[in-house]
Parts: sequence; C-alpha cells; structure tokens
Amino acid sequence: MARIAASQLTPAARANVARILGVQNTPAAVANALADAAEWPDAVARAKYTQTVVWHFIDLGVKPNAAKDGLLWANPDTAFARIVKFFGTIKARARDELERGSDLKFLVHLVGDIHQPLHDATDQDRGGNCVGIVFVTRTGATSQPTELHATWDRGILEDRLGTNNAAIAQQLMQARAAQLPALLKTAADAMKANPTQAVRSWVSESHAIAVTQIYAALDPAVPSFETRPVSGDCHDAAPVFKGKTWKLKTPVVAADLGIIDDRLLLAGIRLAAMINALV
Repeated sequence: MARIAASQLTPAARANVARILGVQNTPAAVANALADAAEWPDAVARAKYTQTVVWHFIDLGVKPNAAKDGLLWANPDTAFARIVKFFGTIKARARDELERGSDLKFLVHLVGDIHQPLHDATDQDRGGNCVGIVFVTRTGATSQPTELHATWDRGILEDRLGTNNAAIAQQLMQARAAQLPALLKTAADAMKANPTQAVRSWVSESHAIAVTQIYAALDPAVPSFETRPVSGDCHDAAPVFKGKTWKLKTPVVAADLGIIDDRLLLAGIRLAAMINALV
C-alpha cells in the first residue's frame, strides 16, 4: 500500500516525505521509507508507546446503533480521529506527537488500517480477533486455524500473492493501470473539498464491506451485534464465537482476495492524495 502511494506522489510531496523521514529525495528511497513507515506503528510503537494501541481501529457495530456508533465517531483516539489529527499536524508542520516522523508514520499506517474492513467494524468480536477461522488455501488444503482478522490482514493475501510487498504493489498497479489517474483525481478532489469528510467516507465504505461481505459470508452464519468493548482475551466476546471455528470456502476466498486487492490499491491511491495535499 505504501509503495503504491509512493508511486503517485508529486515531486513536492516526495520532497516533503524525504524531509520528514530523513531520507534521500529519490523515488526509491522515499518508497522504501514509506514502506518502513507503514510497519513502524505495529513493529515499534505498539510496545514503545502503548497508548497508541487503540489508534488502529474504530469498532462500529455490525448492527447499527446511532448512539453507540456516534460516540466512536467523536472519540479522539480512533483510527478515524487520528488520521484527521495527523493530517492537520503534518500540514501545519507542528511537532510530532511521539518522536520525529511519527505523525507521518501513523498517517501512512492508519490509512492502510481503515481500508482493511475489520479495522472499522466489530460483531462484539474485536473486529474479527475473537473469531476462529480456517480457509481453503491455493493448493486446496485447509489453512491452519487463526483469527478472522489475521486472515484478512495477511493470511489470504500471503497465501495467494506471497510476501514481497514491492512485487504485490507492482502487480496491483499493473492490473489497473488505466484506472489510476481517475482514482487519484477522485481522491484528490475529496481531500480538497473536505479532508475530514473524505476520511469518514472511507471508513464508512470499509465498514459496509465488513457488514455485507465479510461477516455475511461466514459459514455457519452469525447474528449481527451492536458495538461493545471486548477484552483482548475475548472472554467477553459474543458467546456465539466461543469454542467454534468458521470456514471460508474457495468461492468466498476468491471473492475476498478481490476485495483485498481493491482495498490495498485504494488505500495506496488515497494515501498519495493525502500526502500530496500536505504541501
């Protein structure tokens, strides 16, 4: 996702990223730095700055509840709020909240997070972290059991496309090369009109995908629940998820991979539009 964004930066935006992250102002150096920046909030900040753990998601309920969901939209420590905040601080050249470059690193990472639909929805399951899953792999075998969230974060993608992020980015861009200029213009126009509303619409888009395509495809079917805090050990998750494993069959995995590809591409293009709008 970050490498896709790097390929769509204006010269001024690339120079700005190079300045913030302290790297050479070349396409390759900036692409590598943005890819590293995308990993930093998970690889470093989660342990070093534990207050940031809650920044990675906004747990809107699969079953809507305007009062409960409205509180989340107003919460200053969701992925939505933090993207809006860091866009503003970077644009104003304000001091980074945690350390040099951290605001941009989180902006890069969180834009990716909100395009993974399970970062924007919960079925009283911590965004799929309390749902056991197996899926049919590329070879036809059954995967090792893991969580639904992890399956969407990396399981299906790595099984189908591997782990080389540069190669995956190149493949995704080549597949939709003719559409890239229009996608970038749409994102840039949204940022110019209202950055906060643009980010909110991206979150809502992802949430709808989680509700109508991810949770709806679980086998066996699950009920829809309103948002509710759930502990990391899942002891207070919705009872339906306890001690069970769901399966994603081949047609569902194929459809999911198409969604994953689309979300990664859109995340990269929209991130580029945000970074371009910072200068």
